[in-house]
Amino acid sequence: MPISKYSRYSYLNEITKYPSSTNVLSLSNLNSVSVWVSLDRSSEASKQSFKSKVLIHFFLLYLVSGQRPTMIKSKSNKDLILIKSSLKSSRKVLIFLNKFFLVYDKKVRQKLFSTDKLSNNVFRVTVWDTSFFTELEDVLELFQSVEKVNLDLVFTHSNNKKNINFLKNLWLSSFKNK
Repeated sequence: MPISKYSRYSYLNEITKYPSSTNVLSLSNLNSVSVWVSLDRSSEASKQSFKSKVLIHFFLLYLVSGQRPTMIKSKSNKDLILIKSSLKSSRKVLIFLNKFFLVYDKKVRQKLFSTDKLSNNVFRVTVWDTSFFTELEDVLELFQSVEKVNLDLVFTHSNNKKNINFLKNLWLSSFKNK
C-alpha cells in the first residue's frame, strides 16, 4: 500500500475523532449551496401582483440564505426573472445546512432526497412546501403564495458515490424519532 493512502487514512482518522460540521463539510467536498426561484410575469394577472410576488420571493430567499439575493432578468424573454442566493463560503454553507436540513418526517425526506437528482456534481432539491424551512414556522403564512423553492448543492468532485453517501448520511442524521 502506498504511503499516500496511509496519510489519507490518518487524515480521515483525525476527522472522525473530532466530528463536527466543518469536518463533515471537508469530507464531502461540498462547494456551495444555491437557493433560487424562477418567476414568469406572463402567468400573473397584473403587473402589481407580479411585483408583490417578486418581493415576497426575494424576502423569503433573504431569510433562508441569510444574504441578499440577486435578481437576474432573462435577455431573451423579458417576462422571466431568476432570484438567486449563492452560499459559497464554508461558514455560510454550514449555517444553512445546520438550519434547514433537519427533515424529521421519513416520507418527506424520501420525497425530497432521491439520488436520481444528482447529476454533474449538482444535487437539486425542489421544495414545494415552505414549511420545510422549520425556522420560519412563525411567519409561514406570509409565504403562502410561494409555489416552490429550488436548492442546488454543488460538489467539487465528480465521485457520485461519495456525493450520494454524504447526502444520505446528511438526512439520515437529521432524522429524529418522535
